[in-house]
Amino acid sequence: MQESDVKNGLNQTEDHTEFFDSILEKPFKDAVRELELTMLTNALKKAQYNQKKAAALLGLTYDQFRGLKRKYYNEL
Repeated sequence: MQESDVKNGLNQTEDHTEFFDSILEKPFKDAVRELELTMLTNALKKAQYNQKKAAALLGLTYDQFRGLKRKYYNEL
């Protein structure tokens, strides 16, 4: 493992900690909405916008994924 890998891992951990700390300060519905949007966006990017692959990354069926995508259509 290289030093840059360690630094990148630490930065990601710090980013995740900040994200989850900010989520805990919000009302439940707002926190769920933000988490779902973040996970959908990240899965789409990682799957190069292939919805079937993004659904698989999230452990959802294609139809479940499409339902969430429709729910947040204007925000994605």
